[in-house]
Amino acid sequence: MMAVGEYLSRYRPGSAALKGMTVKTKVLREAGVHWEVGEEGSVIIALFYASGYGLVSLFDYSGEKVYIGGDTCRLGYLCLAISIFQNRGRVGMAMLRDEIPYILAVHSVTFAGSRKMRKLIDYFGGGKKIWEADASELQASLLLSGKVEELMAARRKYDPRREYENMIRRGYRATTIFDDEYPEVLKTIYNPPAVLYSRGQIEKLNHKGLAIVGARKASSYGRNVARGLARDLARAGYCIISGMARGIDTEAHRGALEADGCTVAVLGSGIDVIYPRENTGLYDRIAASGVVISEFPLHSPPESKNFPIRNRIISGLSRGVVVVEARARSGALITVDFALEQGRDVFAVPGPITSKNSEGTHNLIKQGAKLVGSAEDVLEEYQLTLRPQTITQSSSRLGKEDGQILELLGPEPIHLDQLVSGTGLKPGVLASLLLRLEMEGIIEALPGNYFIKLRDV
Repeated sequence: MMAVGEYLSRYRPGSAALKGMTVKTKVLREAGVHWEVGEEGSVIIALFYASGYGLVSLFDYSGEKVYIGGDTCRLGYLCLAISIFQNRGRVGMAMLRDEIPYILAVHSVTFAGSRKMRKLIDYFGGGKKIWEADASELQASLLLSGKVEELMAARRKYDPRREYENMIRRGYRATTIFDDEYPEVLKTIYNPPAVLYSRGQIEKLNHKGLAIVGARKASSYGRNVARGLARDLARAGYCIISGMARGIDTEAHRGALEADGCTVAVLGSGIDVIYPRENTGLYDRIAASGVVISEFPLHSPPESKNFPIRNRIISGLSRGVVVVEARARSGALITVDFALEQGRDVFAVPGPITSKNSEGTHNLIKQGAKLVGSAEDVLEEYQLTLRPQTITQSSSRLGKEDGQILELLGPEPIHLDQLVSGTGLKPGVLASLLLRLEMEGIIEALPGNYFIKLRDV
C-alpha cells in the first residue's frame, strides 16, 4: 500500500477529492500519524503533516479504518480550521516521524525560536525541506539571516537521522512545540522554546511547580533555608524547579529529592553537558525521579549568555518564584523579571542586613514581593497547608544527648568547641553523635570543624 505521505500529497488544500477516502489505521500508525478520539468516540480532528501541507479533517473512526470526510487547509490557517471544528471533537496535532530529525538539525544550527520555526516550516513545507533547500531558497525566505552559510556547511557533515538515533540511544529525547507532550504552560510565555531536550520524565513539566533560585556563592544560612523550603514545598505536592547551578539551586534540588518529591533542572548548556561537573550525581538523581531539560542543542557548552535565556523557562514552568539570597545585581533577579512579565508570583526570603547576599532579596520585599519565613508563607498564597510530617524511624531513635546538640545548632555555623562546652559531652562521644546525625541528614559538617542544622526533627 502507498505510504500515507504520498497518498495525501496528491491532493492540495481544499481539494474535494479527499472526501470519501478510506485509509487503514495501520498505514497511519506506521507513518507516525496520531489522532485523538472525540468525546462520543466516533468523530476526531487531526492535523496531518505531509508534503508541506497541514491537513485538518473530520474523521469517522471504526478502529480498523479512518474515513476522511472533512476539509483541508494550509498550516498557516490552522487556527481557522480549529475554530470551525473545535466543538466536534478534540484537536490533535501530529507530525510525521521522519520530520523530527530534520527539525532538530535545523534547530541545532539556527537555534530558531518557536515563532521562527513555525514560519520556516510554513514557508518551506517541513523540516526536511528546510534542511535540503539550496542557498538561494534559504536566502529568499528572509528567515535565516546570517545562518545560511552555517546551515549549508552543517549539511556536509551532519546526518540528521544518525544524530537523532544516537540521541535516543543515549537516553535523551526531544519534544518540539508541535508535540502533544510539550508543556501547555510554556506555550503561554513570550517566545517559548521551539525544542525541549530532556532526560527523565517529561510529563513532570505539567506538574504544578514552584521555582527556588538564588546566589551561587550562598552562605550556610541560605543553603539551609533553600533546602528546607524545597523539602517542605515538595512534601506539599509541588515540583521544585531550579537551574542546577552551585549554591541555592543545588540545595533546592536536594531538598526536593530528600522529600521523595518532584524536581526539574533547567540547564544553561546542552542536555548532555553537565555543569557544574560536581553535580553529576545530582543530575542522575533528578533524571531518575524528575526531569532535566534544556532548550540548547546537544553538546552546547555552558556559555554565560545561555543562563539569562534559560531563566524564562524556570519562571515559565512555575506558579511562583522564591528567591533565597541574591546580591543587588544577581542573575536570580533576571528570573524575577521574567516571572513578573509572565504574571507569576514572586517571593523573597530575608537575610542578615550585614550580608551582600541580602541586598537583592530585601529590595524585592520593598518592591512588593511576599516575605517568606517558612513554606507555609508560600502555600497560604495558594490556599494550601503543609502536610503533617510522618515521624521517621531515625527521629524516633534520637536520645537526650542528640537533643542537646540540636538545641545548640541552627542555620549559622557552630564550632565543635562550642558544642563541647555547651553539651558537656566528651569529645569522643560528641564526635560519634555528630557523625550519626550527619549520616541521617539532620546536620551538616562544614570545613574547620563547624556544623549547622539542616532540618528539625
